[in-house]
Amino acid sequence: DNPNLTMNPGEAGFFKDNSGAGQVLTFVGEVLQNTSPGLVNTLPIGLAMRSSMVPQQGRLTADLGVPAEDGDGVFVYNGGYSADTYDGIAGDWGNPGGPVIKVGQGFFYKKVAGGVSTQWVRSFTVQ
Repeated sequence: DNPNLTMNPGEAGFFKDNSGAGQVLTFVGEVLQNTSPGLVNTLPIGLAMRSSMVPQQGRLTADLGVPAEDGDGVFVYNGGYSADTYDGIAGDWGNPGGPVIKVGQGFFYKKVAGGVSTQWVRSFTVQ
């Protein structure tokens, strides 16, 4: 309902095609590269839709560097939702290193109530 909607790197959304005919979505732009202090994506308190700011697939914390805290949750849609909660005592998610996030895939990230927003900072350089 908003043809002028924009999304910034690190934001995410859902697109539902009601036409039944299929759609071609084209995303264009420059690959962000390292700047000082790095590429910063805020994980606010509560539920937020996020994605990696760079085109890289990997496990949420082990590869993509999300700074999870005890009780944080992540919800990933792959034809159905899977959910994981970060366990601060174990120092990991239900899936070692966190769920795998694909290039361009968004996810819901839920910061634990009573926590503080976190800065997800990445360094990335195209080789």
